[in-house]
Amino acid sequence: MSLFGRYGSDYRRVVFFQRLIKPSREKAFEAAVGGAFDQIGELERDLLVAEGLRDDGLIVDIGCGAGRLAVRLRDRPQLSYVGIDVVPELLEFAKQAAQRPDWRFDLVSKTEIPCDAGAASMCAAFSVFTHLPENTCLAYLAEMRRVLKRDGVAVFSFLDADLPAHQKLLRDGVRCFLLTRTAFARNIGYSKGRISEWAARSGFAVKRIESPSRLGQSIAVFKRED
Repeated sequence: MSLFGRYGSDYRRVVFFQRLIKPSREKAFEAAVGGAFDQIGELERDLLVAEGLRDDGLIVDIGCGAGRLAVRLRDRPQLSYVGIDVVPELLEFAKQAAQRPDWRFDLVSKTEIPCDAGAASMCAAFSVFTHLPENTCLAYLAEMRRVLKRDGVAVFSFLDADLPAHQKLLRDGVRCFLLTRTAFARNIGYSKGRISEWAARSGFAVKRIESPSRLGQSIAVFKRED
């Protein structure tokens, strides 16, 4: 799928072309992460709180983008945060938007989380697995399990291949990608059954799967129990 043959190059391409066609950096970055910056950020925060986000814990935000979630968490002074992404410009924007000098925003070039084993209480990956092949999703899940404490929670969104509304998104996503190969990232869908299989293969227990969710995408919540 990659035009340039390097990890994350497709998404860097999306950001590059959004910068060309949008009137401002803010509009380009909002479009690159799917739009509705404030509203989706609030929904993501509320979802994590409902799943037990601890104010004194460490959350890892995989694919943190322009800081949509980070901005909604920044008023929790005891919360530790690590955001990772493949696009330097998005990370810099997120760092500035969050206004938390104690937080980390790290550039990554492979499916590794730059945290110690057992350090995190929660990992989140919103609008990430919606664009990744299965082997990459499984690699990230393995990393999530490594960095999570016992009873830590992994939350991620996905497109349900069996859901009619998501099937349309998958068809439209392929069409847009084939037509432009510039400003769109390819969408990839997985069934709820496949998502449940991922939990077993990655050493997680399924806490719940919600399809669809208020985010528009579907949500899976896994728990590390050993």
